[in-house]
Amino acid sequence: MDRIPIELLNEVLSYLDLPDLKRVRLINPYFNAIATPLYFRTIRFDLRHNLQRIINIASEELARHVRKLVLRMTPLLQEFGGFDTWERSIALPGDPDVDPSEVMDYDGDDSLMSYEEWSGLSDDKKMALYNDYEADRKKEKDLVQSLTSYLCFRKLGCVRGERVHPKRTSMLTADKQLDEASALKQLDEVIKKFSNLTMFEHEPGFLVNYELSSRWRRLRFSLDIIVVETFYKENEDVEAL
Repeated sequence: MDRIPIELLNEVLSYLDLPDLKRVRLINPYFNAIATPLYFRTIRFDLRHNLQRIINIASEELARHVRKLVLRMTPLLQEFGGFDTWERSIALPGDPDVDPSEVMDYDGDDSLMSYEEWSGLSDDKKMALYNDYEADRKKEKDLVQSLTSYLCFRKLGCVRGERVHPKRTSMLTADKQLDEASALKQLDEVIKKFSNLTMFEHEPGFLVNYELSSRWRRLRFSLDIIVVETFYKENEDVEAL
């Protein structure tokens, strides 16, 4: 393998996706040295879930490999207005009342709860699942509201501008304000550590990632119902990033 020009190996490895590049890094030190710059060239992150990941990368030697940061905020869990609408929105593999052509994308997904399994649940267990969903949804919504309270319009090289949501900020406790302001300030400091960064990109989640918000645990929700019957202004706030 050492006889193969490193430029050619680099070209070949550039066609691999991230899981494969991760495996290549584990082969031996030689391949690790080639694959690592490719693996960390583009970093995707969501402020709600994996900000800590880019903080960790920025604090290590890996930061020099990062050329592109992509902010991809996935849509929030949707509010259905009540248990009945929530249950009606669940798309179950094997549902005899649904045209097979409408479920071909997920009907063979063994990780999803089937129509037969859902039908076998008691009303209490179904309601418990709904309550768990609502708890997760509200927790996610609270987090986004606290983050968007500190979003601000800012021109390159200028001091911070006025907050987008000053009314929301006044509703937060002093400790909460300090925590969230600190988190976003930390993001500013982290980005400065990527000395070779050439691009910061935003991928609008509401355009491409509704499929992600249609999944919760082992349940999948109908995308048609999500689009038609639910709306979250927080999704627009997130995209204002």
